[in-house]
Amino acid sequence: MANIANDIVINNKKSILEFGAGISTIIIARLIKMNNLNATIVTIDESAEWILIVKKLLQDENLEGIVTFIHAPTVKSSEMERSFEYDGNIVNEKLANKKFDLVLIDGPIGWSSKKRYSRVSNIKYFINNLDENFTIFIDDTNRKGERYLVNQLRKQLGLKPNELDATFVSFTKGRTFNYEI
Repeated sequence: MANIANDIVINNKKSILEFGAGISTIIIARLIKMNNLNATIVTIDESAEWILIVKKLLQDENLEGIVTFIHAPTVKSSEMERSFEYDGNIVNEKLANKKFDLVLIDGPIGWSSKKRYSRVSNIKYFINNLDENFTIFIDDTNRKGERYLVNQLRKQLGLKPNELDATFVSFTKGRTFNYEI
């Protein structure tokens, strides 16, 4: 989270796309409010119940205006085995032509063997929505599916991944100040 927070503040990130709502949503919203940043978050999650919990936590801190939630249940991927991807009709409609300068991938659920490659499907939802300068953060990169995601992004973006620790990788394009701790 410190690397993400540093990148948002130091590199003036304004449009954040998050796959998988949770504690990161709350921390980033707090950071935006506390520092009076001109930034917003769009977060996609498969669980309507979880979205309600996160929304309530944001409301309790008067942070709800910073975050836009997209509820997109997962469906079995027709493109990849062991993958349940966010419903593309919902995601594509909601993201439309928005551009993002920071992407955080921590969803959908990818820890079970039958859903191992679920996060790889996220690429198609943001690859054409990246700002000219961007950072992509990927969590849980110690798992097979996320390692595959990193390799796919490396090929598609032509960028070298930056291993921030054993479970967290980033890709950065454009002129930026170092956000690593």
